[in-house]
Amino acid sequence: LGGVRLCLWARGACCGPRLAVPGRLVLLRAYCAGPPPPSNVPTPDAKSAAEAAKKRVLAVFWAEAAFMVARAMVREAHAALEALQVRLKEIRDRLDRVSREEAHYLELATLEHKLLQEERRLRAAYEDAEGSERERFALFSAAVRESHEKERTRAERTKNWSIMGSVLGALIGVLGSTYINRVRLQELRSLLLEAQKGPENLQEALRVQAGNHRSQQEELRAIIHSLRLTLSDSGAVGEDGQRAASK
Repeated sequence: LGGVRLCLWARGACCGPRLAVPGRLVLLRAYCAGPPPPSNVPTPDAKSAAEAAKKRVLAVFWAEAAFMVARAMVREAHAALEALQVRLKEIRDRLDRVSREEAHYLELATLEHKLLQEERRLRAAYEDAEGSERERFALFSAAVRESHEKERTRAERTKNWSIMGSVLGALIGVLGSTYINRVRLQELRSLLLEAQKGPENLQEALRVQAGNHRSQQEELRAIIHSLRLTLSDSGAVGEDGQRAASK
């Protein structure tokens, strides 16, 4: 029950020069598999609720991460399309300034044709990225909405349980108070009945107390009388001793 300790050893030659000596065994790492430290073990209901809350948080996190990735792709596609459009505009301005009879015009026209094809491809990628962003945003909104709904349901359930607990506690308190009052009423009734029968019992108790008082007084008188006798005897003995000493 104390756990299992696993140690990894290696030769010093394979370790750093500052941490080991060549030719000697050096302890690299020690693992100890033992019982976990004592902790409060959650109940199954609390554990399932915690797992459900964790799953909701993870679902919202991954939905948000996917939405942010799609948004970044939209920004990149839009930036690439704008850069290509700027370059295409420059090429068209150069074509307007170059005569069609020149050989350079053909190169510019071919480049314009390639840029137009690239623009079509980038525009399609941009539209796809926008569609993906809308889809990811819808999923993210649905995950957040579902998480809020479940959290609201859990809060309402907890509130209902707390109300039921309060009502149950109040009922238990009322029942306990009723029982205590009934017991006290019975005790009062018994006391009243005893009070009605009281004179005879009271006289008997007074006679017993008077007898006890008389016996205690007699015992006290006997003790005082014995003390007086003891003191008188000790005084007589002292006087006889003094007379013998004076003779």
